[in-house]
Amino acid sequence: MSAIALSLALAAAASRPGASQGVSQAACERALGTVPAAAYLHVSDRPHTREMLIEVGPVDIPARTSAPHQRDLAYQLGYAPVTGWIHGFTVRLVDARGHAVPRLRLHHIVIARPASRELFLPITQRFLGVGQETRDLQFPSWLVGTAVYAGEPLLVNTMLDNPTDTTYRGVRVQLVVSYTRRRPLLEVAPFNVDAMFPLGEKVFDLPPGRSEHAWEGSPAVPVRLLLVGGHLHRYARSIQLSDVTTGEVIWRAHPDTDHTGAVTRMPVQLIRLGLGRTLVPTHRYRLAALYDNPTGQPIRRGGMAKIAGLVVPAGGVQWPTTDRADSLYQEDLRRLLRSGCSTRMDMASH
Repeated sequence: MSAIALSLALAAAASRPGASQGVSQAACERALGTVPAAAYLHVSDRPHTREMLIEVGPVDIPARTSAPHQRDLAYQLGYAPVTGWIHGFTVRLVDARGHAVPRLRLHHIVIARPASRELFLPITQRFLGVGQETRDLQFPSWLVGTAVYAGEPLLVNTMLDNPTDTTYRGVRVQLVVSYTRRRPLLEVAPFNVDAMFPLGEKVFDLPPGRSEHAWEGSPAVPVRLLLVGGHLHRYARSIQLSDVTTGEVIWRAHPDTDHTGAVTRMPVQLIRLGLGRTLVPTHRYRLAALYDNPTGQPIRRGGMAKIAGLVVPAGGVQWPTTDRADSLYQEDLRRLLRSGCSTRMDMASH
């Protein structure tokens, strides 16, 4: 971690992203209308350990299926209990008896922030995403962090999957987010790019043999890309981000897979050892994922391809503000809420 800390410290000469704008707690509730209280989301503050706990569950996961309450786990609404700077996270799954459940039962947990927008599109920011292949991440609290604000809405989307013969009872997903109340040396912002941008489902069909799935776009403001990782499904071979304008490959990764072709791990990389690479609005950038389906048959909804990471605005610019009147923003938020949004917030301190 000391090498990472040093390289990120060298990257610290940049503007800090501005505060979240555009969607208050009351505005989000008005957008939702009357919805039932969520039985499966609890967000709380642990001030003595400087941790925010986002807990989903409990739910049963029968053998050879997903959770029966899967729709109820899609984009539940909670609110951040604290103002601070997030600098890391850990994820664990436990059953009704407190025993550890394999991380592979978690397909993903994604936190979206309606008060902030994405870098490449004027849609709700996907603030934090953890897949089954994602490793826990911690940075020194004094060095790097992403700002979060008390009372801002958080949409939490969770998907559980169980292809095994074991049934798990009373499963809880516990996303423990570390924060500090002191502004770090380097205030970063998350970004997300998906091969199925801009709207709609983020899965695609896999034809037999090799296929490529891609999306192109430009950032709204110049940024320095510091860290990037990806998310892929079975039979993925590689994923890369390239500068279409110059023809240069910025980042390429190959997933670790098991004997069935399932992805077991995706590398997370510091770009140029944390010094970063500048992305500018005048260039086009391309996310491309390569799959190789050996079954000889199409696999419906078998693929996914996205990258996420950390950037910092370059050249003294501010993070782009959220425009609630933008048609793409409105349609994206409607799609999120239609996927099963509901509300509950536990502000109790532990």
